[in-house]
Amino acid sequence: MNMGVAIYAAKLAGVELSAGALAAGAFVAFATTFGAVSLPGTISFVSSIGPIAATMGVPLGPLGVLVAVEVVPDLMRTLGNVTMDVAVSTAVDAGMKTEEAPEETLH
Repeated sequence: MNMGVAIYAAKLAGVELSAGALAAGAFVAFATTFGAVSLPGTISFVSSIGPIAATMGVPLGPLGVLVAVEVVPDLMRTLGNVTMDVAVSTAVDAGMKTEEAPEETLH
């Protein structure tokens, strides 16, 4: 997703991306994924996408404009992630065999 935003920012700024720039951006996107903070997208937007865009030679100015519209995609990603988590948890729970607990005795 962050790589896609960097490419969109490049198109918005009129920057042509070479194959090398895309490869470097993909490498940085992969590396920064492991260090991303788990905060709402608008808080970590520039800190996550900035290094990718800078590596690809994309000006960072368009990211300031894109922050304003980041709320809606962030809500949709969160909704999708939470829905998937609930669906998987429900499926795993339904597939678990439950054993009856032995009766407790007071000693």
